Amino acid sequence: MSEEILFKNNYYPNGITKTEVISHYKKYKNIIIKETNNRPVLLFIFTDQKNYIVKRKINDKPIILNEQNYENILFNRVVSLSVEVPNNPNFIIIDVDQKSTPNEQEIKQALSDLLNTSFIKNPLVSGYRVLSSANSYHLWLLLKSRKNIDVLRNITEKYIKLELGDKYLINNKGNVKSSINLDISTVMKKRGAYTVPFALCRNGLVSLDVTTNWKTFKRESARV
Repeated sequence: MSEEILFKNNYYPNGITKTEVISHYKKYKNIIIKETNNRPVLLFIFTDQKNYIVKRKINDKPIILNEQNYENILFNRVVSLSVEVPNNPNFIIIDVDQKSTPNEQEIKQALSDLLNTSFIKNPLVSGYRVLSSANSYHLWLLLKSRKNIDVLRNITEKYIKLELGDKYLINNKGNVKSSINLDISTVMKKRGAYTVPFALCRNGLVSLDVTTNWKTFKRESARV
């Protein structure tokens, strides 16, 4: 295997090698195939240590990972891997972002506030997942049925504004001084995409499911 360095950043000042990337995708093969669940994926293919291209199709067909093609597709120069959001999803994604220097306590408090809203406790929601990568936590609300994506986005923003709009920015809007932004629209829009859990992220952190221990989770532990 080549020891070629595919990318460098603040988390990995010495770079991540192609061997390390391949090793990572070998380790999480079964989980990633399950997470993509026969949905089209987007490949972020690094052309050098800073730049990449996004590939959505192979031979004019959407890219869908399975047992047969997994190694041929991912064991190359692919670092990051995302999945498109369907028009009628059975989940809502809310990004808990911090615009200033990351502060674990503040961002986790915002996540706690979200989980205690009446909207999230309503009968439409069957459960939740908490994912972490880079400077964000990502709250996935799992729904009992599929809903139109525009309806979901509008309803979610309306109720989150009503309950938390005096404390946090909502979609980068509001008169509060908080550095926390609750972003509902980042991926919940046409052709939006989210990083596949356990896939590498472009910034060098793994997108981990931390639902069971997010209160003590440190993003630094998401490194390869």
